[in-house]
Order: sequence, then structure tokens, then C-alpha cells
Amino acid sequence: NMLRERVNVHPKGVLSVSWSPDGSRLVSGGADNHMRIHDADTLDEVLSVGGGVHQSWLMAVAWSPCGTYIATACDDTYVRIWDAHEYTLIKTLSGHQSSVTAVAWSLDESGILATSSSDGTTLIWEIEGADTMKVFSLKHNASTNTAVWTADGRLATSDFTGNLVVWDKDEEPSHVFPSAHQGGMTIAWDKHGRLASAGLFEKRAKIWDPRVEASLPIMQLWGEETSTKAITFHPTKDEVYLGLINGVVRVWSIAGYSFAPQSS
Repeated sequence: NMLRERVNVHPKGVLSVSWSPDGSRLVSGGADNHMRIHDADTLDEVLSVGGGVHQSWLMAVAWSPCGTYIATACDDTYVRIWDAHEYTLIKTLSGHQSSVTAVAWSLDESGILATSSSDGTTLIWEIEGADTMKVFSLKHNASTNTAVWTADGRLATSDFTGNLVVWDKDEEPSHVFPSAHQGGMTIAWDKHGRLASAGLFEKRAKIWDPRVEASLPIMQLWGEETSTKAITFHPTKDEVYLGLINGVVRVWSIAGYSFAPQSS
């Protein structure tokens, strides 16, 4: 039995979790409108911030790689920036017109934050304490549901019409994978610059390489028994982990396979 501990931390459901960079703390956001900070070893609650601040569900939480900030994305259209040491509210960001569905800190620039919303926009913010400014806006033609950075500063976003887009630092899309899936998806980068996606309403995952000119996946993973809620690459191995909606985690080894564009 590999389960270490099971703790009920959000009575109405956990919607997002994120580790502190040093691994000592875990932040969670839930459908009870609360952000909760937990000790990583014991899972004891260190702090809880409730509905007096957040007026609706916490759709996403993210601890910054520098360890300075925590970002919370709320169904009330606002993003809130917290001091990750004092756990005090620094700034409330307004700019989205609908529910904020994802927050992602840049890995190569301290204080750069991407926020995605069901209003179809991804906003890029520069966070320096209370001195916060919106840098630019990326526009989808439909509700966006994910945003993930690479270590070299590229950003991948997706929307609920199934489009997957990779953006360069010049605010222009470098690659567009139209109809990558039939609706929303979960996405992840690997250390080689490959991109994995899994449809929320499909039973397959795909691997993409933005360095390849063709707008086709270089690998498809078939055979899932139900749709996928989460996807990630192993940090050191050529393995893809899929979290299925039925509670199962599937691990695919992609080591040794030749990658070539494949039709859907």
C-alpha cells in the first residue's frame, strides 16, 4: 500500500494544490472558497483563509518558484497575490471578465505570472510586491483552461474548443495545434521541450513537439478506460503520468520510441 496519508482538508472538494519550492509547505484551494497552507510532513493545517476574502471557488493556486509569492485564482474573476512568508494579502489583480481558471509562474523570470480565464484571455503580469502591472494579453477565441511555462520562457495555453497554442516572448503564437482534442485539456512540458496533452472528455493523450513543423502529434497514447484529469512528465525519466477521473494513475514509458508526426 503506497498511500501515506489521507486527510480531509476541503469539505466541498479540492480543486488545486501546489508545493512550496523547498517542499516544506503545501497550499491547497477548494470549492469551500478557502486557501489552506499545510505542513508537508504532517499535513497539519498552518493557515486557512476563507470566504471573507475569496468570494467563490478557488480554481487554481500556485507557489512562485522564488518562494516569495502565492497566487490564487478565483471564480469571482480576481487573482490574489499573497506574501508566502507572512501569508498576508499583497495585491488583488483585476482584469478578467469571468472565472479565472489557471495561474502559472514563469520558471525563468522571477515575478512573472500568467493567468487564464473562461473569458478567453491569458494575461501576463509582472509582480513586484504591491507594484504590479499587466504586461500583455494573449487572446483565444474560446474559454481558456490551462497555462504552463517552459524553463526557457515559452508558454502553452489551451481552450475548451480543443486548441493548443505555444507562445513566444514576443506575444505571438509560435505554434498552433488546432483541434488537438475535443474540448478542454490538461497539458505539461518535459525537459526536452515536448508537450503532452490529454483531453478532459477523451480516452487518449498526445505528445507534441513544437520544433516540428507539422501540426500533428508525434505520439498518441491510447487505451485509457476513462477521461484524464491530470498529466505530467517524470522529471528525469521518459515517462508520462496520467491521472484518470476514476481515481487511477496510469504510467506510460516512452523511452526508446521513434517520434514522428501522426494523423489523428
